[in-house]
Amino acid sequence: MGKQANTRVFEAGPQAVEPDLLSVIAPLVKETPVTRTTGKIVSQYGASFVVQSGGKPVTSSRAVSCLVGPEVGDIVVLMDTGEGAFITDVLRREAEAAGSLKIDLSRADGSPQQAVLSAGSLKLEADERLDASAGEIAFQFKNLLMSGDQVAMVGRKLVTSMQEILTQAGKLLATYDMTSTRAQHRIDSVTETDQLKAGSIQTQAETVAISQAGSAIVVAKEDVRMDGKRITMG
Repeated sequence: MGKQANTRVFEAGPQAVEPDLLSVIAPLVKETPVTRTTGKIVSQYGASFVVQSGGKPVTSSRAVSCLVGPEVGDIVVLMDTGEGAFITDVLRREAEAAGSLKIDLSRADGSPQQAVLSAGSLKLEADERLDASAGEIAFQFKNLLMSGDQVAMVGRKLVTSMQEILTQAGKLLATYDMTSTRAQHRIDSVTETDQLKAGSIQTQAETVAISQAGSAIVVAKEDVRMDGKRITMG
């Protein structure tokens, strides 16, 4: 299947070698034939692929430069060299199997390796959904902007360590089984109404508790009790 093209790759020619070094280098100069064909992957065994090319099966492996992971049924470019046969490109994938396209940055044997994308700016676009999964994800940045109609964070534990946190929202709704806050100083400023509903309220102050209001109303269904060594009113 496909058109074949023969390419001859040479190392340094004799005319570029000093005469006294020719006798040493000459045994290393040899012609290496490289053949490019196309074919269809018919089976896969681990990191090896069997490609039907030119009417015969060829056992090959994925070249490092082939970023798209080959799959059975793909039409691929096959390079046959003295080092073996390699799949260099994926040309076509069957329509029923074209829903998922995998960019494979693993080693030729399928084992993982570190991959680095370096660019002045990098933009990822997805019309529907963008997923990222890993055992650990780390971001390092000077500024982080997240904008959207809805942001959801779901997990077992959330830990934040910041020198300053600023939150602006039209409405803030929070639901907890239990919440605990520890602060050296806390200042709350409410311009209109501050309302608290609870089954029971307990407030403890180590030194002084001060409440100031233009008018104060205390309503109890049964008893109002004030205990202290000295109670001053008025």
